[in-house]
Amino acid sequence: MGIRALILASFLLFDSQKTGQKYWIKAGMYGIFLVLTKWIMKERGRQYMSQLVGIVQRLKSLQEGGEQGEVQQRLFELNGKTLCQVKYFPNKDTFELEVYDKDGKGSKYPFDDIDMTAIEIFELLQEAKQEAQG
Repeated sequence: MGIRALILASFLLFDSQKTGQKYWIKAGMYGIFLVLTKWIMKERGRQYMSQLVGIVQRLKSLQEGGEQGEVQQRLFELNGKTLCQVKYFPNKDTFELEVYDKDGKGSKYPFDDIDMTAIEIFELLQEAKQEAQG
């Protein structure tokens, strides 16, 4: 938005010297646009954060359920399609993410950090959403 905003701002300033009142209308509309843009970005950020929080909570429940020493697992799905399966191994304190391709074949990836596991799952979900939309 940097150069475009500067061009628009200079146009508004130049226009205000010629017409006076017209400047305030355009500046007001531009201000509304900026406020709406910031609000949309904030809402999207909240949406992404709430998705990440949900993923982390599910992974934490795996850790809590694994306190008895049993391997815990969860599936992550989108529109009825299983994207991945996560297992938590309490004796090693690690996660194993199995990502399924379009043919249903899985590739396994180990993680020793809950945050990195959550981010990987989040990215898988976002990619699948984009593919479903377009």
